[in-house]
Amino acid sequence: MKILHINAARLKKMRNASHYNYMEVFGDFFVIFKDVALLVPDELAEFNRLLAIERAVHNFDRKSPFTVRIHENDENTVRDMHGLTHSIKAALYSHDPQVVKSARILDERLQQLGIIYNMHFDEQTATITKLTDDFTGRLAADATKVGVNLWVTYIMEDNEAIKSLMSKRAAEISNRPSGDMRFGIRPEIEAVYKRITGIINANIVSNGEALCGDFVRQLNVKIAYVNEHDVHHHNLKNIADAIAAPIPVQTCTGKVIIPIPELHYAEEGRPTVELIFTVDFTVTYKDNLNAGDAEIIVHGKGNFKGQKIITFNIAFRDSDATPRPIEQRR
Repeated sequence: MKILHINAARLKKMRNASHYNYMEVFGDFFVIFKDVALLVPDELAEFNRLLAIERAVHNFDRKSPFTVRIHENDENTVRDMHGLTHSIKAALYSHDPQVVKSARILDERLQQLGIIYNMHFDEQTATITKLTDDFTGRLAADATKVGVNLWVTYIMEDNEAIKSLMSKRAAEISNRPSGDMRFGIRPEIEAVYKRITGIINANIVSNGEALCGDFVRQLNVKIAYVNEHDVHHHNLKNIADAIAAPIPVQTCTGKVIIPIPELHYAEEGRPTVELIFTVDFTVTYKDNLNAGDAEIIVHGKGNFKGQKIITFNIAFRDSDATPRPIEQRR
């Protein structure tokens, strides 16, 4: 029988803002589950003391003009990496086998990169530098064949801007008593967090789930969300802003009609990107069986959120539209 326990949160991977937000939520759980708080009174007092320090450092960090500009450039990186990825994905469907071959090579390199957006900025910039070095070096011919050189240039510019701002921010941090949160308060509060979760897990092993079961189950939902979502979930693009190609008139067949829409997304100053079904969006349908107006409900996925409604028409078959002779109408 599997024993319930608090799942591991990827604290080391979190950026400072995400780390602080998670610790705030963790502390709030003990306000709700007061009986669980009684298991760790000393540890919880120390945790709250350290959380107050982390809060002060976080508030200082987010007001820094360098932090603001780093995040602005990081949003550009997210957008341009999205454009690069989808240009490569689209090339996988090219009619030119050489383009497809190159796209597969580039796509494999992207897969090796993995999700970078929940890395610390210094790790992220180093990782992106390795990628762009490959795309302008040993994979340059493939990048040219697939036509992604412009995206690579944009990403390099974004990355260099972040590195420059990180250097300036490091100088700013070195002149303040609290130093860098990542190497200052974070290790301390993470150690206390580990002690608290260890005590709660041990209590369940010894005494069952009666006292801590609901606490752990609800906390695990939050941990799963933190682990699975990168820090840019609040910057998702709205699928409603995508441009949909008109759906041709469909003919009624007696079965549901399920056309897949063609969607593109454009941002000012950037090339238009074709969105990929199942990667950027999924679809459901309404009134798509009989002749008349039907709807495709597009649901954002991945880097997109929200919904978009696309209408199309289902026409009668010629045989359905032709009136029968009077003698057959019975």
